Amino acid sequence: QFGNTMPGATIGGAEAVQTTEQYRDISLTYLNIKGLVEPIRLTFWLGGISFKDVRVTYEEVARMRSRAADNSMCDRNERKAPFGQVPVLCVNGTEFSQSQGI
Repeated sequence: QFGNTMPGATIGGAEAVQTTEQYRDISLTYLNIKGLVEPIRLTFWLGGISFKDVRVTYEEVARMRSRAADNSMCDRNERKAPFGQVPVLCVNGTEFSQSQGI
């Protein structure tokens, strides 16, 4: 789906078009339940945006908490939990946390 354009919002009467090309590396980390992150998953799906759906266990979240002070979760293979919790959304190496923030 990348490289296609998606219709955006109307801004001052002109239609804003945004491409998914700039968002090639997207991953969403959360528990293997619907929970608070399900609307985010559905939004990606409805928008035709490809993303990596990383589902973790409670035990993995506990390990992620212990590594939270290390480098960004997005920059390395080791998963970390900013603020000691999930969900975490990584977009091109920038991480976003907390379901309301995402």
